[in-house]
Amino acid sequence: MGPMNPGLATTLYLVVLCAASAAWQFGPRRSRNRPFRPVATAAVLIIIAVPSLLQLTIAPGMLLSMERSGVSTGIEQPWRLVTALLVQDGGWAGMAFNLTTPVRIGLLAELVWGAGH
Repeated sequence: MGPMNPGLATTLYLVVLCAASAAWQFGPRRSRNRPFRPVATAAVLIIIAVPSLLQLTIAPGMLLSMERSGVSTGIEQPWRLVTALLVQDGGWAGMAFNLTTPVRIGLLAELVWGAGH
């Protein structure tokens, strides 16, 4: 499997953002009596941020051991399907994007549906 077409990636990203926006407009509203605590979003942020910061500061070899790598990803090393989500191949700019996107979508989802507890 080769890299994703940039036009397709952009289209999919816009679809996700539009779906989140529609959920905000038409989804259930949370009670005003409860304080807003985005627990799930904070957990996702920490799960992505810690390995990313380690990789970009003190352990640059993490990318080679955790990234998606063709055929071995699904057959010989299936853990790479998950660990690839935790390393940054785009450096600091990639990390910034990969942290802000789940935060924006997660905050919106938690405002509409709550944290699921």
